[in-house]
Amino acid sequence: MFDKKIRFSIIIPTYNSEKTISRCLISILKQKFCNYEILIVDDESTDNTLNVVNEFLNKYKDRIRVIKNKHSGISIIRNIGIYNSKGEYIIFVDSDDYINVNLLNVLSKYNDDVIKFNVFCSNGSDRFIQPTFISKDGKESLKLFCKNKNIFATPWGYAFKRDLFLNENLLFLKGKTHEDFGLIPLIIMSAKTVSSISYVGYNYIKRIGSITQENAYNKEILRMDDFIEQFMFLISEINKRLENTDYKKVYNDYFMERLYVKFTNFKKNIENYNKYDKVVEKCCEKINTFLMKQKLIYPKFTK
Repeated sequence: MFDKKIRFSIIIPTYNSEKTISRCLISILKQKFCNYEILIVDDESTDNTLNVVNEFLNKYKDRIRVIKNKHSGISIIRNIGIYNSKGEYIIFVDSDDYINVNLLNVLSKYNDDVIKFNVFCSNGSDRFIQPTFISKDGKESLKLFCKNKNIFATPWGYAFKRDLFLNENLLFLKGKTHEDFGLIPLIIMSAKTVSSISYVGYNYIKRIGSITQENAYNKEILRMDDFIEQFMFLISEINKRLENTDYKKVYNDYFMERLYVKFTNFKKNIENYNKYDKVVEKCCEKINTFLMKQKLIYPKFTK
């Protein structure tokens, strides 16, 4: 299996996934298109995840590989998967999600650098539904996604040519949350061609969280800070890599809107935090300073 050219590498990061990893793996092993590998990268799980994985490994040694890594977070785990994959295309699947049985068969009919497929969200949201088109330039494709105003910056929901990550030196930023927000748009923009198809191939299980205590406030603050960092990285790279001012404006406008929405929700989530003023003021200063350095004229962020 691993000696011949592989079409798809399906990368599954795992961390304490004992309750969901079986469903995820079964959904892949049932695929009608058989030229693929499964690469499980475990982030030092402390539950029964690896025992469950080993049961599958013993039965499907020609199909599954497992890499064990010292606990280091999702960004590094995904990068390890990229470096160690052998397929022409990479598909990321989270361990608590699953894919539909015809996904690889449908994707095998396309040869674009990036193939976007639709996602079913368990809470009924349509936020992952994208415009459909075939083999458009990457920059034009990103423009269409931005104008659609739906969330698309997720690593799952796509098949990416592996070379895009390596040739463009684009990898997930280490030690950050929202690691996909700063990377996926750049991958799309760098593609020679992108297809966005209507086939619903991925089942996303909505995770529910809440802010109810001090350490949860701290996590929310960290996530906001990381989102700002990813935003600054993304905008800097877009403006550095592009000469076309029309594309720049569409991209900048869209991602600014995403930041405004995120920041507004963030303020609501921490409004009862005793250090609210100090935290929000620091965020505003960081964003406004960046926008000024980039010579971007947008309304200032305020408390």
